[in-house]
Amino acid sequence: MRSGAPARIVLVGPRENIKGAVLVFAAGTGSELKTSPLQEHAELLGPAQLAEISCMQERLFGASELPAPQL
Repeated sequence: MRSGAPARIVLVGPRENIKGAVLVFAAGTGSELKTSPLQEHAELLGPAQLAEISCMQERLFGASELPAPQL
């Protein structure tokens, strides 16, 4: 996050789904979490990170016959 707060990327669907990857971060001082589509925060990530996210989405949800990740 721009504020320096930690966040996680969660993959929930294919790349074609605008909400297929979301950023999850704390919504304040409590334990409440907020989600936001990754596309709204793509400028916070480097090209290698975006490529890794895209490839993982394809491995999890795509039809390209890439090997499934070891979860």
